[in-house]
Amino acid sequence: MQPAVQHANPRRASLLFFTAIALFSTRSYSQPEESHAGWRLQLPSPSGTVSFESAYGSAENELQKLRLDLVLKLTGTISDTTDYTVIGRLRVDPIFNNGHIEGTDFPDLSEATRMLRVGETAELELREAYIRTTWNNWHFTLGKQQIVWGVADGLKVIDVVNPQDLREFILTDFENSRVPLWAVNAERPFGDWNLQLIWTPDKSYYILPRQGSEFEFTSGTPSVPRGFHLDIDPPARPSRFLADSDAGIRLSTFKAGWDLTFNYLYHYDDVPAFPRSFRFTMDGPTVVVSPEYERSHLIGGTASKAFGDVTLRVEYGLFLDKYYPTRSLFDRDGVVKGDDFSYMVGLDWFGIKNTVVSVQMFQDWFTNTGKGVERDEVQTYTTFVVQHRLLNDTLTLEAVWFQDINHGDGLIRPKATYALNDRLSLYVGVDYFFGSDKGFFGQFDSKDRIYGGLTWSF
Repeated sequence: MQPAVQHANPRRASLLFFTAIALFSTRSYSQPEESHAGWRLQLPSPSGTVSFESAYGSAENELQKLRLDLVLKLTGTISDTTDYTVIGRLRVDPIFNNGHIEGTDFPDLSEATRMLRVGETAELELREAYIRTTWNNWHFTLGKQQIVWGVADGLKVIDVVNPQDLREFILTDFENSRVPLWAVNAERPFGDWNLQLIWTPDKSYYILPRQGSEFEFTSGTPSVPRGFHLDIDPPARPSRFLADSDAGIRLSTFKAGWDLTFNYLYHYDDVPAFPRSFRFTMDGPTVVVSPEYERSHLIGGTASKAFGDVTLRVEYGLFLDKYYPTRSLFDRDGVVKGDDFSYMVGLDWFGIKNTVVSVQMFQDWFTNTGKGVERDEVQTYTTFVVQHRLLNDTLTLEAVWFQDINHGDGLIRPKATYALNDRLSLYVGVDYFFGSDKGFFGQFDSKDRIYGGLTWSF
């Protein structure tokens, strides 16, 4: 069951705001700046990209994706200390299966952040809209934005300020899969240290794949006893403006060649807990899952340092009060609570000209190993990346290998990108899943695909 579409006023206002600036920006090349008593109003300067990507499912023998993205970025200056950025995106894809049914929207996102669906094949989104200003040694970024924590690639440890769009699993890069949030981001130097304070009243969380979608999760989801039906309610999002806000602090410094950060975030876990109940309906015995977002504390940090041709990266985080589903029918609500410690150790080697070799290991400990928990006590993943540039940096060859050590499954992603000029590039790649269907990657063993596309910048 999904909620009906609601055309919320905040989304309409965002859309109108973006459209007005887009129309106004067409005059920016011909009109001069205006300057009055420190104010230096500069009309928007537009730039953007047009990209097209198609993917063919080799196991399904059918198109998985036929996507066109138009991204428009507008930047300008308000005064000597203040500038602004607005980024909008129109996405059209008549092929990709989002799992939507007619009359549904995005229950994971707040009304001020939701994309505006145009029919069943297109989405219009205000990606970012913020101003940057300085006052009394403080640097403020105010508005809809991405706040990046962490140094890990491919998989996340503490980069959890912004939720992520997982409708295409982890196949989309972080820049495009993060869900920008309305937030206050304040930074100030104190001697050798830099202080960052963040506050976000935006109640938006991970966009999880819907039932029946192309990349619907089957591993680690609530179990359904034989003979029972499954009914998943819409997630119950927190609604109080102040009490349900997220807030965090980060201290960063550079000491003896080390880049160090110390992070704390008081937040709602972006992945909901999935408590269950049993009911009898017209269809017979039914397991009803009612997703709920739970409060959590993140205490973590990062460290990185270059040693000649090798760079060491470390990232760690302790997540208090995490919830995971259990298979045990004797557990009252089907979830268990515990603490979760995750870390990543990575090495990047630059010893060969125009080549980068990167290795990362991720481990994750969960303290509650009660009977039937839908995960291992310790989970281990590795990544291996090789990237080589040639033909005067116009051709980039890359291969990424994700490996789930616990279940023996993984994902291999070779890709070639050719830049015809400074504005236009073409690429082709393969996403190959393998291994047990109980694994994080192996659950998509039937989703192998060949893809290609182009990106034009203007």
